[in-house]
Amino acid sequence: MLYDAVLPAVVSDALTRLNIGPFCIRLNNRQVLQGYFESLGLAPVAVPQALRILDRLEKVGIDRVRQDFTTLGVSPDTLTPFLDLVTSNLASDALLSELAGQARNALFDQGVAELHVVLSGLRDLGVPEANFQVDLSIARGPGYYTGTVYETKLLDFPGLGSICSGGRYENLVGYFHTGTFPGVGLSIGVSRFVPALLEAGVFSASTSTTAQVLVTLLQPEHQGESLRLGAELRSQGVNTEVYLEPHRLGQQLRYTDRKGFRLAVMIGDTELQAGQLRVKDLQTGEEKLLDRAQWAVDIRQRLLDAL
Repeated sequence: MLYDAVLPAVVSDALTRLNIGPFCIRLNNRQVLQGYFESLGLAPVAVPQALRILDRLEKVGIDRVRQDFTTLGVSPDTLTPFLDLVTSNLASDALLSELAGQARNALFDQGVAELHVVLSGLRDLGVPEANFQVDLSIARGPGYYTGTVYETKLLDFPGLGSICSGGRYENLVGYFHTGTFPGVGLSIGVSRFVPALLEAGVFSASTSTTAQVLVTLLQPEHQGESLRLGAELRSQGVNTEVYLEPHRLGQQLRYTDRKGFRLAVMIGDTELQAGQLRVKDLQTGEEKLLDRAQWAVDIRQRLLDAL
């Protein structure tokens, strides 16, 4: 179960280093929820539907959740004590104490015990208390989750939803292979939160590319040489893009400005015949001829010198 603490500890460290503002990794255990719903008399085949209903709490609200549970034959009065606990703002330890006092069945008790282990592990790993919270509303819809489940919210962007979700999935491999294999995973939804944080000004991008160098294409017959030049640069550890269409040089250089490259490499008939190529520094405008035999090493050094 300590793996279930290590993963959110890694996520907490990563999100802290990104400096994207306060966040909370909310965690629960599916066995707590499954054990509770089974204690109400729900048939095992109806429990997954109950989990999906609870998982929609933030989206549809508590009244709609109460109404949806009636379709499973569960009366609102029966659910009230549990839903009051789900929607409470109790601290993690107080919430677990409330759960431990219920002792509904072995599955429920196992889930509570596992949550205790995960909380203890998070604290031993030095994760700040503000970065995690037991939340009984976290159910995660997919049926392969079997234990700990996680969802993560940016506190300054509540409408963004979960930016990092996952859980323990003992049954996932069973879809493809006989037997049970332990596993737990978390994924960070970069495509979900980065655009929102860019728009809000939390992040800023000085360039639109991770490549430092653009190898231009001046003539179609030189395409093979351009591709080889790009491969040589990458072998030197330099992020490089090769322009693949024979547009006018001015158009290609406008592309370098728009994307934020540092250097542009140009090679034409004159340069090929001389065993050279032309490199333009896109910040200073300086152009320099480099010897073809040593050019990739020279460009790498120029980039290092500019750091």
